[in-house]
Amino acid sequence: YYYSPSHFYQGVFEKNHLVRKIREINGKIMIEYDDKGKAVYKGGFDNKNYERKGDGLLFEYEGKKMIVYSCMNSMRMNKLKEIKNNQMSEFDENGLKVYEGEYKGEVESEFVRDGEGDVFDSNDELLFSGHWKNGKRRKWNVL
Repeated sequence: YYYSPSHFYQGVFEKNHLVRKIREINGKIMIEYDDKGKAVYKGGFDNKNYERKGDGLLFEYEGKKMIVYSCMNSMRMNKLKEIKNNQMSEFDENGLKVYEGEYKGEVESEFVRDGEGDVFDSNDELLFSGHWKNGKRRKWNVL
């Protein structure tokens, strides 16, 4: 199905109705979906055969929890985010938690801090507690 030459998706159709997306291409970004319709990859791709190429994000699911990893050339690298219910945890390049709190977004639009959340230092000590809007700090309570 084509929105435009640079934005389209491939899927499984029955009687002209989409049953399941397989992949979506939007400019230079590809999103791949599993058999249940959940995103498993978002990132660069080869324009000729629509295979993963370059950097991106890998998504793994453990029950109702989603874990987001960075990847280079389709190889899983660092854990970036963990999302469960209305809470998101973010991690630095060493795997240490740097944020825990509310968020908004989807795979297609990215996940950003939004609502109440806490920021931690490298010793897991709470640095700040406050409000976020569209990924930006608002009111802060310094501890």
